[in-house]
Amino acid sequence: MPRSKISIYFLAILWYNYLAMAEIKRETDLVPEEFWNELLPICSKYLGSKGESILNETLDILGKDRSNVTFGDLTDIYNALISKLVYLDRRADFRMELYDLRRKYMVPPEAIEYKPSKLELFLNRFLSKRGSAIIIAVVILAVVIGLYYAFKPKGETGVISGRYDVVLWSGIYSRNMEKTVNEIIDRFNERYKPYRSRLDLLPGSGDPMAEMGTQMKIMAVFAAGEPPDIIYGAQNPIYVNSPYLIKIPKEQIMPLEYFPQILNQITVDKEYFFCYPAMISPKFIMIANKTLIEGLGYNPKKIQEEGIDWDSFLDLANKLKLVSPYPVLISLRRGSLFDIFWMLMVNNGTERAVEDGKFLWSDTKIAETLRFFDRLVKSDIINPTLLGGKISNNIDIFNEGKAGILIGSYIDYKLIDNAKRVKVTVLPFPNNLGNKMSSLWDIYGYFCFRQRNNYNPEKAQMTLLLARTLAENSDWVLDIGGLPASRNIWDRLKLYREENHSFLYKYIGTAAHLDTDPLFTQIAFEAINPQLENIITGKADVNQALEGIRDRLDKILSQSKR
Repeated sequence: MPRSKISIYFLAILWYNYLAMAEIKRETDLVPEEFWNELLPICSKYLGSKGESILNETLDILGKDRSNVTFGDLTDIYNALISKLVYLDRRADFRMELYDLRRKYMVPPEAIEYKPSKLELFLNRFLSKRGSAIIIAVVILAVVIGLYYAFKPKGETGVISGRYDVVLWSGIYSRNMEKTVNEIIDRFNERYKPYRSRLDLLPGSGDPMAEMGTQMKIMAVFAAGEPPDIIYGAQNPIYVNSPYLIKIPKEQIMPLEYFPQILNQITVDKEYFFCYPAMISPKFIMIANKTLIEGLGYNPKKIQEEGIDWDSFLDLANKLKLVSPYPVLISLRRGSLFDIFWMLMVNNGTERAVEDGKFLWSDTKIAETLRFFDRLVKSDIINPTLLGGKISNNIDIFNEGKAGILIGSYIDYKLIDNAKRVKVTVLPFPNNLGNKMSSLWDIYGYFCFRQRNNYNPEKAQMTLLLARTLAENSDWVLDIGGLPASRNIWDRLKLYREENHSFLYKYIGTAAHLDTDPLFTQIAFEAINPQLENIITGKADVNQALEGIRDRLDKILSQSKR
């Protein structure tokens, strides 16, 4: 076949691809009406009966209605919807379904459906001589090989040579992280020759659009059957819960020196593990202005050692009103109103709410905790105007010395502590347990690994070993507002010797088990959280709210028994 005919055919294919890609929607394009018909069932699935009203409230807050929402606006809308899901363990599934729906409408089937043009049909007939199929296959293969090498990730020197047995994909969240990970990999490669590993960088660093691109790239590569061996994701459970990650038998996992409570939280069930967590963070701690607290006659060290009970906390907060315009600020960076209630329940002597399908929280404990929550609201300690506001505003208020306590996470503590404008002490959440205290912890930042079907046992062990090595040497987690999940890092860096870290080191040991039962989600979101909002907004007094919780709880539990 003449070379010119092959060129014409190849150009026709490229022109077809160009036309197909031109049909993919832009971020400035308006979302079609049919999109909302599919979004509402997803909202109802994860947010319950209030799914549609929450969606409408979100649009109203963003100054949008369904007629003027663009595909680019969906990022903010999705983030707002996901933040309303009380059950943190299901946020990954919620996020995945939302972005799947976005992709469905941004890349409609007709954009990628094969529709031969008249020119292509003509060329097919024109080139249907003997051997043309082989020639076309060779051309296509050459194009595929060319594209592969054009987009193949480049190493630090820009050239990849040799065979890489273990490939790590990771977003980079600090310069120190990239440096540390590369140093670990270099040492790993030197020690375990001839095995070699490499780090491929992915977009991320907290940008929602870049993060979505990361997820799409990961899913595309998994779907193509060429996944990386290890993926690192910071606060992105899609990597943990993704169906693309294969379960690995427990006996194949090499043990890592975690705190016992952290180890329990990385088990997906009793038989399998997915990942090595790199970072942990408390759901809520009290970050206090040490100068103000001591000036009011309180001993922060004693509070760290013994905790602070509910009445003493109310007394402290009321005294702070005399010396600060904002006695207590609350950050909902990593949670919701229910998370505050959950922390109060844990610090009122409860642990799991649901186990084996049974609801374990007693009516007495719920009533006690709800009444204390109501006292916090009535005392203006939980202030609706400051609750869940921009955390940067709360940080500025605290740094200016206008607030006595910020109830937030370790990330917030790092932001304040680095400012060096106020002396900071970290205190436990108020409790109703006498001289006891209890905490809830989130894991964020995972090295998730996958075993392919064609892994030989030695290769599988090398993959697990690198994931374990990375988790055990993740010193950079402190740079990005986390605490190391591996206790040997605490020991090696002597973190526990610093006053606040010494307390946090001890506080981790009080962690209660996290609830992961779907029934817990339903109870939290449909029975309890709406009544907390009613108390905050003044729509119900505490007795009405308690009756509302009881009524809805009875209906949920009766339905679950069917």
